Amino acid sequence: MSEYVCLLITLFSPCRLGECAGPWRTKGGLFRVALKIKKDALSPECMDYPLDFPYKQEIHGHLPAHVPGDIVEVQQIFDVEVSTAKENHMPKTTTQISIECTDQELIESATSIILDSARRAGAKPRGPFLLTTQVDHYAAIMSNGRKARFSVVTHRRQVRLDDPKPKAMACLVDIKLPSGVEIRASG
Repeated sequence: MSEYVCLLITLFSPCRLGECAGPWRTKGGLFRVALKIKKDALSPECMDYPLDFPYKQEIHGHLPAHVPGDIVEVQQIFDVEVSTAKENHMPKTTTQISIECTDQELIESATSIILDSARRAGAKPRGPFLLTTQVDHYAAIMSNGRKARFSVVTHRRQVRLDDPKPKAMACLVDIKLPSGVEIRASG
Protein backbone atom coordinates (compact mmCIF):
# COMPACT_ATOMS: atom_id res chain seq x y z
CA MET A 1 0.00 0.00 0.00
CA SER A 2 1.27 3.45 -0.84
CA GLU A 3 2.04 6.03 1.81
CA TYR A 4 1.62 9.15 -0.32
CA VAL A 5 -0.92 10.41 -2.82
CA CYS A 6 -0.41 13.02 -5.52
CA LEU A 7 -3.28 15.45 -6.06
CA LEU A 8 -3.84 17.85 -8.93
CA ILE A 9 -5.68 20.85 -7.50
CA THR A 10 -7.33 23.48 -9.70
CA LEU A 11 -7.67 26.88 -8.01
CA PHE A 12 -9.41 30.07 -9.01
CA SER A 13 -7.57 33.26 -8.11
CA PRO A 14 -9.35 36.60 -8.45
CA CYS A 15 -6.03 38.44 -7.93
CA ARG A 16 -5.42 41.67 -9.75
CA LEU A 17 -2.13 43.34 -10.53
CA GLY A 18 -0.05 43.74 -7.37
CA GLU A 19 -2.49 42.02 -4.99
CA CYS A 20 -0.93 38.52 -4.94
CA ALA A 21 2.58 37.15 -4.87
CA GLY A 22 4.01 34.37 -7.01
CA PRO A 23 3.81 33.57 -10.72
CA TRP A 24 0.05 34.34 -10.85
CA ARG A 25 0.44 37.95 -9.60
CA THR A 26 -0.16 39.64 -12.97
CA LYS A 27 -3.68 38.37 -13.59
CA GLY A 28 -6.26 36.19 -11.92
CA GLY A 29 -7.76 33.03 -13.32
CA LEU A 30 -7.55 29.27 -13.06
CA PHE A 31 -4.27 27.54 -12.32
CA ARG A 32 -3.24 24.07 -11.23
CA VAL A 33 -0.98 22.91 -8.44
CA ALA A 34 0.33 19.39 -7.85
CA LEU A 35 0.56 18.34 -4.21
CA LYS A 36 2.25 15.24 -2.78
CA ILE A 37 0.82 14.49 0.62
CA LYS A 38 0.85 11.63 3.14
CA LYS A 39 -2.38 9.66 3.11
CA ASP A 40 -2.45 9.75 6.91
CA ALA A 41 -2.58 13.57 6.83
CA LEU A 42 -6.00 13.56 5.15
CA SER A 43 -9.20 12.12 6.57
CA PRO A 44 -10.73 9.24 4.54
CA GLU A 45 -13.83 11.31 3.79
CA CYS A 46 -11.63 14.07 2.40
CA MET A 47 -10.59 11.91 -0.54
CA ASP A 48 -14.21 10.89 -1.22
CA TYR A 49 -15.72 14.40 -1.02
CA PRO A 50 -12.83 16.86 -1.61
CA LEU A 51 -15.07 19.79 -2.63
CA ASP A 52 -17.26 19.79 0.49
CA PHE A 53 -16.53 22.77 2.73
CA PRO A 54 -14.64 21.21 5.67
CA TYR A 55 -12.57 18.94 3.42
CA LYS A 56 -11.78 21.75 0.98
CA GLN A 57 -10.33 23.70 3.92
CA GLU A 58 -8.36 20.63 5.02
CA ILE A 59 -6.74 20.28 1.58
CA HIS A 60 -6.11 24.04 1.35
CA GLY A 61 -4.31 23.87 4.71
CA HIS A 62 -1.67 21.60 3.14
CA LEU A 63 -0.97 24.01 0.27
CA PRO A 64 1.89 26.49 0.64
CA ALA A 65 0.89 29.83 2.16
CA HIS A 66 1.71 31.82 -1.00
CA VAL A 67 -0.86 29.88 -3.11
CA PRO A 68 -4.01 32.03 -3.24
CA GLY A 69 -7.50 31.22 -4.44
CA ASP A 70 -10.43 28.89 -3.92
CA ILE A 71 -10.28 25.19 -4.77
CA VAL A 72 -12.42 24.42 -7.82
CA GLU A 73 -11.42 20.82 -8.56
CA VAL A 74 -9.33 18.06 -6.93
CA GLN A 75 -8.09 15.05 -8.88
CA GLN A 76 -6.07 12.16 -7.53
CA ILE A 77 -3.35 11.65 -10.10
CA PHE A 78 -1.60 8.61 -8.66
CA ASP A 79 -0.40 6.90 -5.52
CA VAL A 80 3.29 7.29 -4.72
CA GLU A 81 5.08 4.11 -3.74
CA VAL A 82 8.06 4.39 -1.43
CA SER A 83 10.06 1.23 -1.94
CA THR A 84 13.22 -0.24 -0.55
CA ALA A 85 15.99 -2.17 -2.29
CA LYS A 86 14.57 -5.49 -1.03
CA GLU A 87 11.18 -4.82 -2.59
CA ASN A 88 12.74 -3.96 -5.94
CA HIS A 89 15.18 -6.89 -5.75
CA MET A 90 18.07 -4.54 -6.29
CA PRO A 91 21.44 -6.24 -6.50
CA LYS A 92 23.50 -6.13 -3.34
CA THR A 93 26.79 -6.05 -5.19
CA THR A 94 27.70 -5.24 -8.76
CA THR A 95 30.97 -6.15 -10.43
CA GLN A 96 31.98 -4.03 -13.41
CA ILE A 97 34.18 -5.57 -16.07
CA SER A 98 35.89 -3.03 -18.34
CA ILE A 99 37.14 -4.30 -21.71
CA GLU A 100 39.59 -2.38 -23.90
CA CYS A 101 41.04 -3.24 -27.30
CA THR A 102 42.40 -1.46 -30.36
CA ASP A 103 40.55 -3.76 -32.80
CA GLN A 104 36.76 -3.47 -32.93
CA GLU A 105 36.14 -7.07 -34.07
CA LEU A 106 38.31 -8.42 -31.25
CA ILE A 107 36.47 -6.41 -28.59
CA GLU A 108 33.08 -7.61 -29.87
CA SER A 109 34.17 -11.26 -29.77
CA ALA A 110 35.80 -10.84 -26.33
CA THR A 111 32.63 -9.22 -24.98
CA SER A 112 30.45 -12.06 -26.26
CA ILE A 113 32.86 -14.64 -24.74
CA ILE A 114 32.65 -12.88 -21.35
CA LEU A 115 28.85 -12.65 -21.49
CA ASP A 116 28.44 -16.32 -22.49
CA SER A 117 30.78 -17.62 -19.79
CA ALA A 118 29.12 -15.42 -17.13
CA ARG A 119 25.67 -16.75 -18.08
CA ARG A 120 26.92 -20.35 -18.01
CA ALA A 121 28.38 -19.78 -14.53
CA GLY A 122 25.02 -18.53 -13.21
CA ALA A 123 25.74 -14.80 -13.06
CA LYS A 124 23.30 -12.16 -14.25
CA PRO A 125 25.21 -10.05 -16.79
CA ARG A 126 23.98 -6.68 -18.03
CA GLY A 127 25.40 -5.06 -21.10
CA PRO A 128 27.59 -4.69 -23.04
CA PHE A 129 27.58 -0.94 -22.49
CA LEU A 130 29.45 1.13 -25.06
CA LEU A 131 31.93 3.53 -23.52
CA THR A 132 33.62 6.41 -25.27
CA THR A 133 36.32 5.56 -27.76
CA GLN A 134 39.70 6.87 -26.68
CA VAL A 135 41.89 8.34 -29.43
CA ASP A 136 45.54 9.06 -28.64
CA HIS A 137 47.54 11.14 -31.12
CA TYR A 138 51.33 10.87 -31.39
CA ALA A 139 53.87 12.83 -33.43
CA ALA A 140 57.30 11.49 -34.25
CA ILE A 141 60.23 13.25 -35.91
CA MET A 142 61.66 11.16 -38.74
CA SER A 143 65.34 10.94 -39.68
CA ASN A 144 64.90 13.37 -42.58
CA GLY A 145 63.42 16.02 -40.22
CA ARG A 146 59.76 15.58 -41.19
CA LYS A 147 57.03 14.91 -38.67
CA ALA A 148 54.92 11.77 -38.85
CA ARG A 149 51.59 11.67 -37.05
CA PHE A 150 50.10 8.50 -35.61
CA SER A 151 46.88 7.84 -33.75
CA VAL A 152 45.84 4.86 -31.66
CA VAL A 153 42.09 4.20 -31.30
CA THR A 154 41.05 2.24 -28.20
CA HIS A 155 37.51 0.81 -28.16
CA ARG A 156 35.96 0.29 -24.73
CA ARG A 157 33.03 -1.75 -23.43
CA GLN A 158 31.66 -2.48 -19.99
CA VAL A 159 29.75 -5.50 -18.65
CA ARG A 160 28.08 -5.48 -15.23
CA LEU A 161 27.41 -8.59 -13.17
CA ASP A 162 24.67 -8.38 -10.52
CA ASP A 163 25.30 -10.44 -7.37
CA PRO A 164 28.11 -12.54 -8.88
CA LYS A 165 28.70 -15.91 -7.26
CA PRO A 166 32.25 -17.05 -6.46
CA LYS A 167 31.90 -19.74 -9.14
CA ALA A 168 31.15 -17.07 -11.75
CA MET A 169 34.13 -14.98 -10.70
CA ALA A 170 36.41 -18.02 -10.83
CA CYS A 171 35.07 -18.85 -14.29
CA LEU A 172 35.84 -15.32 -15.50
CA VAL A 173 39.41 -15.59 -14.29
CA ASP A 174 39.97 -18.70 -16.45
CA ILE A 175 38.60 -17.20 -19.68
CA LYS A 176 40.80 -17.48 -22.77
CA LEU A 177 40.61 -14.16 -24.59
CA PRO A 178 42.36 -13.11 -27.81
CA SER A 179 45.65 -11.28 -27.38
CA GLY A 180 45.38 -7.51 -27.40
CA VAL A 181 42.26 -7.47 -25.22
CA GLU A 182 42.65 -5.92 -21.79
CA ILE A 183 40.04 -6.50 -19.05
CA ARG A 184 39.71 -5.07 -15.55
CA ALA A 185 37.18 -6.05 -12.88
CA SER A 186 36.13 -3.66 -10.13
CA GLY A 187 33.47 -3.55 -7.46
